[in-house]
Amino acid sequence: MFYDDISVYPAFGGVVFAQQEGQRIAGYLGPKNKNMIMQNHGLLTSGTIGATTGGLKKTLVDHETALYTKKGTGSPEAMYMQFEPEYQLLLKESDGQFLE
Repeated sequence: MFYDDISVYPAFGGVVFAQQEGQRIAGYLGPKNKNMIMQNHGLLTSGTIGATTGGLKKTLVDHETALYTKKGTGSPEAMYMQFEPEYQLLLKESDGQFLE
C-alpha cells in the first residue's frame, strides 16, 4: 500500500497556517507520493501525488509550538470530531461486526 509511495517530513512544527509551510510539505511529497510520515506528529495522506526524501532524523518540536497545537487540535471535542466520521464509516462497512 505504501511501497514507493511515502515521504518523510522531518520538520513538523505545529498547525500549518503559513502558505510557505504548505509549500514545504508539498515539496516533500514531490511529484508522485500520496503519503507522508510527519515526524513528531503522525501520518498524512493526500489525493495528490509527491516524492521521497532520504533519511529519518528525530526533530524536536519546541514546547510552545507543541502546546499550541495540542490546544487547537487535542481537545476532547476536536478528537471526537476526527473520530466520529471514521467510526461511522467502519460501522457501515462492517455492518457493525467489529463491535462483537
